[in-house]
Amino acid sequence: MVSAFGRRAGGVLAIVVLVAAPRLALAQENAPPTLSIPSSHARIGFERIRFPGDGPRVGVVGTSYLIDVGGVRGLALGPAVYGAISGDHGGFFSLGGEVAWRRRLVGPVGVELGLYAGGGGGGGAPPPA
Repeated sequence: MVSAFGRRAGGVLAIVVLVAAPRLALAQENAPPTLSIPSSHARIGFERIRFPGDGPRVGVVGTSYLIDVGGVRGLALGPAVYGAISGDHGGFFSLGGEVAWRRRLVGPVGVELGLYAGGGGGGGAPPPA
């Protein structure tokens, strides 16, 4: 059973892929054949989330490995995993994919927008709605 948020997140992820795919194909057609290794980065972060309904706040630590997409400046995608480390849902984990867009503003200051879509479970997973 997929939540309404899951359906919306999946729809947004599909739109991002559909918008980026033609640009990637065009970039590949115009470029000479070369072997290049895309840049990538791993990151670890902490977030506090609230499960649907009146659930308590849960602290999750997440890690992702994002690979830059050639032909689309600032876009990266890759796998991600999140696990509960505080709150009443110890044992909860989620595995999925993440898409991120980064833009440097001034010097080391920049902005990043991201979207995560995935599913999970575990000993502390909230019951289905």
